[in-house]
Amino acid sequence: MSSLSQISIQLEGIGLALKTKKLAVPTYQRSYSWEEKNITDLFEDIQLAMLNKKEQEYFLGSIVIKNNQSERSEVVDGQQRLASISILIASIRNYFDRRGVNRKANKINEEFLFSTNLRTEEEDPHLILNESDNDFYINYILKNDENYLTTGGTKSSRSLSNDRIVTAKYLAENFVNSLTNKDSTGTILFDWLEFLEKGVKVIWVEVPDYSNAFVIFETLNDRGLDLAISDLLKNYLFHKADNRLNEVQKNWNSMTGVLESISNDSIIVPYLKYYWSSSEGSVREKELYLQIKSNIKTQQKAITFSKSICTEAINYSAIIHSDHELWSKFDIKTREHVKIINELGMVQIRPLLLSVINTFDETEISRFIKKCVSIIVRLLISRSLSSGIFEKQFSDTAIKVRNLKITDTKNVLKDLSNIVPQDTQFNEDFSSAFVSKARIARYYLIALENTKKGAKDPELIPSSDPDILNLEHILPKNPSKAWNNIKEEEVKSFYNRLGNLTLLGKEINKLVGNSSFSEKKNVYKDSSIFITKDIAKYSDWGIDEIKKRQLDLSALAIKTWPL
Repeated sequence: MSSLSQISIQLEGIGLALKTKKLAVPTYQRSYSWEEKNITDLFEDIQLAMLNKKEQEYFLGSIVIKNNQSERSEVVDGQQRLASISILIASIRNYFDRRGVNRKANKINEEFLFSTNLRTEEEDPHLILNESDNDFYINYILKNDENYLTTGGTKSSRSLSNDRIVTAKYLAENFVNSLTNKDSTGTILFDWLEFLEKGVKVIWVEVPDYSNAFVIFETLNDRGLDLAISDLLKNYLFHKADNRLNEVQKNWNSMTGVLESISNDSIIVPYLKYYWSSSEGSVREKELYLQIKSNIKTQQKAITFSKSICTEAINYSAIIHSDHELWSKFDIKTREHVKIINELGMVQIRPLLLSVINTFDETEISRFIKKCVSIIVRLLISRSLSSGIFEKQFSDTAIKVRNLKITDTKNVLKDLSNIVPQDTQFNEDFSSAFVSKARIARYYLIALENTKKGAKDPELIPSSDPDILNLEHILPKNPSKAWNNIKEEEVKSFYNRLGNLTLLGKEINKLVGNSSFSEKKNVYKDSSIFITKDIAKYSDWGIDEIKKRQLDLSALAIKTWPL
């Protein structure tokens, strides 16, 4: 590492930095990721600081820069704030440009956004974003080319980060317009430019090399600044990569590209957590960074790890999306089982799924994924263990699979037998189970109906769409006087019991509402749904009937979700 004396730290206005420096977001840095709340919070916070005459400054955190003597400085941390402030300044320029005040618009453009290269006479942007965003940013933001939304590619071809830039511009333009509602001359906008230049302060940290940059980056986080776990992990790996930085950068970018292409939400950290749990041991999200840091201490380990997370990101994408292309080589039932696994929502099993997909052959993968549905249902019905206990067990089993100590579904089930209820226990658990989530309850009942009808794969359901089949509570949540045989506290205890739930068509369900049981019974007896039609055999409906019906359903459940 170079001498710490070469590190420059100063308090500087973010607008002044954009005005006087040439900055570039390197390829490995994440694309523009700020969403509407981040942007509006920034604008409103600055506005409040300006309105408060006691506050002469507004602190916007730290920005870490790798200083290149002969080239642009690279932004190691702070690209989201720099880009957002740049978009706001461009919107202020656009305000004057639309009103034909060209001298002011040009002055803002020349001071904050572009410089003219004397040799080539071309405009040189003060800030360059990463490869996936830069063309869009320059054309749509800096050059204000509204036509670029179509000429630069259709909406479907734009990246998620490009769409976020579109949103940021829309918010900035609206905010600028709101500032000038009472002053069409735009005088207030010069107050804003001055405050951005002198009053919106950042701790500007310039370092001579990546080693120092990554250390400063981590140290700032240790001092309590808000930094994403994924950014810490990325920069730690880059630091360890040393002279093979490009290789690790490429792997990281490939991984994030795969994950961001299938989800608008940030799933990088959950993915890394589940991958680590599948190969090294169960870990809580807040401990992930320290775990990786304590285990990956050499360049080669950093490279190997970056390759692994790059490769298995595809498998993780397939785990959370049943229509992923990976499943195209499997039969349709496997795809449907993946869909059900996600609908059931037990994410703790994902480390085990990662190991199985990485290790087993196609036949065994299909077999295990089918059994996954039974495993999850039995654990959800049981409620006897904390999620932490079965999360650890899934992790322990996943490591055995990855290390080839377990090579088939039969032995996975054997290894999980200490947490997954076997038939006798499952029957007992099911007979008293309640379900508060309508979506899950609907799945259970449709699957039980399939078993009643003799379906070959009853756990597969054609549809759980509430617009097709509604969840019907036989004993209503708010019973009418016709239900006065049941006490209020009993209604609360038994309303969501599975024995009190059934299925009805949407329109029919609206009609029965909280009618008496005798009225509901007339509807049930004409139903084409077997488990609903069976309710008509009861002469009355109360606590004993709910218990009896649920016991009958528990016998079906063992057949529906077998081990």
